[in-house]
Amino acid sequence: MNLNNNPTVNQLREMIAKCDDENFHHIIWVNRNGIVNIHVLKGDDSPAIWSTANENIIQFLHESFSAGSNYVGRNASLDDWWMNKLFEVLTTNWANKTMGYVSDAT
Repeated sequence: MNLNNNPTVNQLREMIAKCDDENFHHIIWVNRNGIVNIHVLKGDDSPAIWSTANENIIQFLHESFSAGSNYVGRNASLDDWWMNKLFEVLTTNWANKTMGYVSDAT
């Protein structure tokens, strides 16, 4: 999903549905070209270490989604309120040229 190319909630929904909420933590982030990505944190991966190591390609990143929290995965993708909220956070922060860390409170 590219935030420059008329993104849709359904595109985000498809990305979120592919994630494994039960076994892994996830980071959703946007690169400097507007492409939305989801990174799977495996093993001892730390969100802080990962984001620092990749700061040269990250425009902004959302707070991490802990495994088992229902922020990603099939159930999350079926939650219209959550999908619309996350979509709003992503599109608003992209439009505002936000850099760094964002959360739902943005």
